[in-house]
Amino acid sequence: MQTTKKQISEQKTSFKAAIETKKHDLVEGATYQRTMQRCLKDQIGRNVHAYVDDIAVMTRKGSDLLSDLKETFDNLRRCG
Repeated sequence: MQTTKKQISEQKTSFKAAIETKKHDLVEGATYQRTMQRCLKDQIGRNVHAYVDDIAVMTRKGSDLLSDLKETFDNLRRCG
């Protein structure tokens, strides 16, 4: 079976779109990470871990959970 110019062009276009999408995702991830570092700087390492696309709020005691969550949400609201 012979590949046509149209099929080759579609494959290249599809591949290029996938690369551009990946680049866009990387930029968004880096921007998100910087924003989380800035917003949660006092909490990171103490009761928060900020990952590429996720925030984990941790607590040492169950009784601290609500205050830790409140602190996190207040910080996120403050940053907009």
